Amino acid sequence: MEKIIFLLLCICYFLSLAFQFLNDDFDHWSDPFIQAFCRPLELIGYQRALYLLLVVALIALAVPIEFL
Repeated sequence: MEKIIFLLLCICYFLSLAFQFLNDDFDHWSDPFIQAFCRPLELIGYQRALYLLLVVALIALAVPIEFL
């Protein structure tokens, strides 16, 4: 049960990052991890970054919990 909750929290975190791309707020973020995560995605475009993160979230949901 804890693994499911952790997985859902990770998915929500990365989806919230994806939606913040659409607001163009990432230039003002001071967290080095977030900036390092956002810069490569900025280069491929906001909409592609959102789709990429959604695909990663769907793949994470498809992975059996036993492998986590």
